[in-house]
Amino acid sequence: MKKIGPVFLLLLAGVLFLAGGAFAQVPATEPGAGTAGGSVPQSFADSGSAGTSPDSVNLDSKIEDIIYRVAVAEGFFVAGSRPARNNNPGDLEEAGDLGVDSGGYGVFSSASQSSPYVGTGWDAARNQWRLIFTGASKYYSPDWTWAQIAQSYDRGGDWQNWLNNVGLDGTQVVNDWLNS
Repeated sequence: MKKIGPVFLLLLAGVLFLAGGAFAQVPATEPGAGTAGGSVPQSFADSGSAGTSPDSVNLDSKIEDIIYRVAVAEGFFVAGSRPARNNNPGDLEEAGDLGVDSGGYGVFSSASQSSPYVGTGWDAARNQWRLIFTGASKYYSPDWTWAQIAQSYDRGGDWQNWLNNVGLDGTQVVNDWLNS
């Protein structure tokens, strides 16, 4: 999984600064080997300042929903699993604030195993899915179906099982899910 560019990090830092939040040094990630593409979902295109508009609130709730689903699918809540050992609920590659393990998966300094889901690993997962959902990803598009996302996200060949564990309809377009 690949890293994102500095423009997004600057934009994120500005939003957090304007929102009055503290900017934690968390790497934003960009997994997958897919192709670039996608547009900003219309309902999120004009969403105002972070955390204040209904669209922003909806996007944030969708991000929280998907990162939990992905953490389950990736085995984060299974004691001793790679995602659990690495504090990496999204099982992201090359994204850890503590480096990578021998397989190239990010190692993070923290990720809670119970709600509220906090820590650098969860923050990286949130950043990744925000990129995907807003069309800013270099590797995924919100115009893809969930099956296309699964095939690119879980390149280990067991994408159908991953999709079943995430619990979404593979034929549904991500934008349609975001706007539901």
